[in-house]
Amino acid sequence: MAMSAALSNEKVQAAWVNLAEEVRTGVLLTLRNGRPFGSHVPYVFSEHWTRAYIHVSRLALQTEHLLRDSRVGLFVSEPDRPGKNPLAR
Repeated sequence: MAMSAALSNEKVQAAWVNLAEEVRTGVLLTLRNGRPFGSHVPYVFSEHWTRAYIHVSRLALQTEHLLRDSRVGLFVSEPDRPGKNPLAR
């Protein structure tokens, strides 16, 4: 995207809010034996976007991973749609 076409901070924030309201699951990335391990999880953000809450079961592999190593990532992406360039999401 050219600099002249860059979005304002307000438009970026609005797009992020819309995405987080539209998409209810993300990919939780944990470490399994030192390598990335991804699994789909439901999430919600706190009122002021200072925390992300995820739902994981005590029986799930990602819970075991989190208990061993608390480093984590959450990947959220807009849904794929017909006519949408998947590389531009």
